[in-house]
Amino acid sequence: RRFCHAGTRARILEEIQKWASDPNGPSGYWICGMAGTGKSTIAMSTCQSFDVKGTLAASFFCSRQIPGCREYRLIIPTLAYQLACYSRRFAFVLKDILSRYPDIASKKPDEQVHRLLIDPWQKLMQNNQINMKLPVVVMDALDECEGVEVALSPLTDAIQSNKLPKMKFLFTSRPKHAIEQLMHSGSSLGEITKVKEFILHQVEETEVQEDIHTYVESELNNIATEVELQNMIRLCGKLFIYAATVVKFVKNVQELTWQKRRFAKLLGQNEKPADLEHLYMQVMQDAISNDLEPSEQEQGWKILHTIVTVSKPLSCKAIAELLSLEEDIVEGLIARLHAVCYISKVNQAIYTFHSSFPEFITSSQSIGRPYDWTAHHLQLSLICFQQLEKLRFNLCDLPSSFIPDAEVEGLNRKIRENIGETVEYCCQSWSHHIKIAEPQNKLMQDLKTFLQKKGVFWIEAMSLLKALGRCGEMLEVVLQVCCTNALNSVVYSSDGTRIACGSDDRTVRIWDATTGTQIVDPLCGHDDCVQSVAFSPDGTRIVSGSLDRTVRIWDAITGTQIGDFLHGHNDSVWSVAFSPDGTRIVSGSRDRTVRIWDATTGTQIGDPLHGHDEAIWSVAFSPDGTRIVSGSSDRTVRIWDATTGTQIGDPLHGHDDSVRSVAYSPDGTRIVSGSLDDTVRIWDATTGTQIVDPLHGHDDCVQIVSGSLDRTVRIWDANTGTQIGSPLHGHDYSVRSVAFSPDGTRIVSGSSDKTVRIWDATTGTQIGDPLHGHDDSVQSVAYSPDGTRIVSGSSDRTVRIWDATTGTQIGDPLHGHNHSVQSIAFSLDGTRNMSASVDDQVSIQHASNNSSPPMFHGRSSQFYSSFYSDSVYS
Repeated sequence: RRFCHAGTRARILEEIQKWASDPNGPSGYWICGMAGTGKSTIAMSTCQSFDVKGTLAASFFCSRQIPGCREYRLIIPTLAYQLACYSRRFAFVLKDILSRYPDIASKKPDEQVHRLLIDPWQKLMQNNQINMKLPVVVMDALDECEGVEVALSPLTDAIQSNKLPKMKFLFTSRPKHAIEQLMHSGSSLGEITKVKEFILHQVEETEVQEDIHTYVESELNNIATEVELQNMIRLCGKLFIYAATVVKFVKNVQELTWQKRRFAKLLGQNEKPADLEHLYMQVMQDAISNDLEPSEQEQGWKILHTIVTVSKPLSCKAIAELLSLEEDIVEGLIARLHAVCYISKVNQAIYTFHSSFPEFITSSQSIGRPYDWTAHHLQLSLICFQQLEKLRFNLCDLPSSFIPDAEVEGLNRKIRENIGETVEYCCQSWSHHIKIAEPQNKLMQDLKTFLQKKGVFWIEAMSLLKALGRCGEMLEVVLQVCCTNALNSVVYSSDGTRIACGSDDRTVRIWDATTGTQIVDPLCGHDDCVQSVAFSPDGTRIVSGSLDRTVRIWDAITGTQIGDFLHGHNDSVWSVAFSPDGTRIVSGSRDRTVRIWDATTGTQIGDPLHGHDEAIWSVAFSPDGTRIVSGSSDRTVRIWDATTGTQIGDPLHGHDDSVRSVAYSPDGTRIVSGSLDDTVRIWDATTGTQIVDPLHGHDDCVQIVSGSLDRTVRIWDANTGTQIGSPLHGHDYSVRSVAFSPDGTRIVSGSSDKTVRIWDATTGTQIGDPLHGHDDSVQSVAYSPDGTRIVSGSSDRTVRIWDATTGTQIGDPLHGHNHSVQSIAFSLDGTRNMSASVDDQVSIQHASNNSSPPMFHGRSSQFYSSFYSDSVYS
């Protein structure tokens, strides 16, 4: 980041200084501006000025390029640490708080703000120990920190509630909706608790261009005439980054004659003001020109795509090693890209000057080399596993395992020589890439081989790299990838006679729900994983959404595709649904849009529904078809008019993490949403207000019914959302499945401790002894419709039926599956049970005998859930 050029931005810098020194003015100041308008240079200059005056108390410069600077969980602890460095009195109070709450850094931001900022600051205020100048905290580029609203919300609340008096906060960001809402949330409060706003892109163009003129005249005084400078300033519009990029591009060569030629070329080819994309195109054409051999061009694009894909900046050497290229090839490209990239003198890593350049590379439609996000992460995943083949026992040749690492002479040198930057990166980033990549057979096989053959050596390397604590979270990613990317969607036809499945094998399959036979050949057409499927209300059609960015409609009887695929989304389609009358289809995508389609013609109805800031995971129609609800990674739920496509009311805020599922109640009066923040929330579908407090309480993800990895079963009041009584304790390991008896008086639970347990739903006490018999984790349990029997499915590959009154096993175990049984259900009349297994089979079996059951075959990916519609089975 650079400072403002001397003589530029004088008015805004002066205004910030006046605000910072005014004890009666607003506590917060938000500089908002479009990309390239100079927010960060203003933040840098103000920090420099505050530092000279002794009022810079803390700062946090967010950056997509640096892992630690894009993690919202680090913001509050970092600010608290810097405040402690700034004020010894603050440090003394904070030390006492940290002794009482030693794990505060791992807590949620709202608690961090309270413990690390508000408590110590108010304690100083109460003791009249604030005798310093007004301290200023600077937070720059908030939009470059994913999920920053989670940390920003309690902080702005503290500012607007005057809980941090006599402390000033300067924020900068692009005009992101969620940030804007937080900044404006205290607009009705007193003057001192407001957040003052300065919109950079609304500054008069003449004022901005005067500053740009001062800058470019200083930088290009021997290269351009005054007329040429005026023409270039016109092209800059209000974008300082445009001017800075031109200067770097022109001065990337030493010869004055060539500098003049470059400048003249830029002026001659550009006509549209503030067209940063066109400028970047010219930089790219110069760096990877058509004069190069095709193989050389390909290498250039491969290097560039790798630079914008890696999870943290790497050196030229590391990039070269990842791509099996010579280091000088990478260095040469970066030299030609000097206008937009640079090599840090601190760590030799490659950085971009501005976030708008990687955005251009990954999203521009005119660049000629489309960037495939998931494909590049897939490629880097495979490269990581190739590099990790170098891991071996005692990689750094340490003398003895009995000697602590801290006492090993020359350990850092040994790590550099034997692990190095490239392998270190692969050790710490392979999970990042596989999480984003779309899993396929090669990747899954490489992952399996790595964990089996190199897993222990990887843990050893992570220990040497002082990153052992990350191993757990990286392995959690493995579980997510392996367990959520198999069978992605299962639905029943409205009459319950057929099942449709969408899978990672790129097909949709239809099954007879009674016989278990596949009705037609697999429905082929998608070029990538099928993420969502839905039957039309009359059961004659199926709609599917895929990672190939398309929506397709199929004849549910013949299996043929109806018409062309529905094309419009620019990224993966995660959710599809039919309207209640079957005339429309709604789709939600990773491209952040909701789209409505004519189910007969396949044409898009109206414009895309814009509003979400991140990927959309779930969409649904209201029962009357007049509204659509969507849930997104931006942590919001939104309601849309299904006719006009306009958003109804404000977004529904409350979740602290990605919203993965949304649905309307049958009467359309309520909306329910489920999130990765471990809560389920219920909303008034008309007003958008949250009806009850979020349903939470588990230490792990709340499931459809309340059994959790925290070993407890919990009971909730469905109307108020409150927990009824204490948690039901008894299981020794995670609770995998729970179900109510038909009369609601009892609960059955299945656990990884290999037992089934029955509970009194009123008192919460366990009824009788645990039901023993399974030899492995119990994955699914269900009651028969009359409540007299319980069925359980287990990882021991068996299904067992139990007497619900006595707890004794009825008959022998039901065999047939070759692998873990993941889901189990009784038919409505209680005569049959259905089980689904990771051996790619679904079994339907008579509950009264152990005869060989019919099996659903043909799936190349794993089953993890199955269910019957209320119309036929329960």
